[in-house]
Amino acid sequence: MTENEGGWNDGKQRKIGCFAPDVLDGIIRYLRGITLPDGGLPFVFKSAGEYTHAPWWRAERDDVPSINPTGSILGLLYKQRVRTEIFAEEWFVKNEAYVWRVVEREEPAGYHDGVNWLMFLLHAPDRNRAERHLSKFDAWLGRPGTIERNPDAEGYVHKVLDWAPRPDSHAAKFVTESEVREHLEALVRLQREDGGWPIHWQTVSPGAELAWRGWITVERLKTLRAYGVI
Repeated sequence: MTENEGGWNDGKQRKIGCFAPDVLDGIIRYLRGITLPDGGLPFVFKSAGEYTHAPWWRAERDDVPSINPTGSILGLLYKQRVRTEIFAEEWFVKNEAYVWRVVEREEPAGYHDGVNWLMFLLHAPDRNRAERHLSKFDAWLGRPGTIERNPDAEGYVHKVLDWAPRPDSHAAKFVTESEVREHLEALVRLQREDGGWPIHWQTVSPGAELAWRGWITVERLKTLRAYGVI
């Protein structure tokens, strides 16, 4: 298992070791309260519709579980070693069972599902079970079209460096050195005059765009540094 497990969750992964017990207490209390009766966490609550929100932040019900974000949240909680007693608590066990049901019966619907599968499977304590499903995940990841190979592709696509932001990312074994080099060169070309990088999805306001540009610029710089470009 490598330090970087791939995808945009990397930044969150690296911070988990810095979580103080009192911060985790609040997170755990919240997750315990929103865990659904049969396990799983909702993608978003209906109440999001009462405020300005991105088009995809909508839900008609509050009782529908989603692998996104349940998989990544459990993976991050597995990775921290401050509050390991939660792994035996009812709410955590329900969520764990839900994620296993998903990975056993389904396959990722896209990038965001995929990174949630990956985070969970790379950190699940039951390594034999996880490795079996990682093989299934890898078969999906290796399919044409899952990783966008064209560095100049436009629209809401997830390219080589989104899946493999570091050389030790899980998805790095599915891309070639030539593809990485092409995408790094394209990434450098995309930098704007103000020093930042653009985003490639719809935002609700100029302020939201600036906020996301700041975040993605940090991620792009981390990737360029990881590959030795800067």
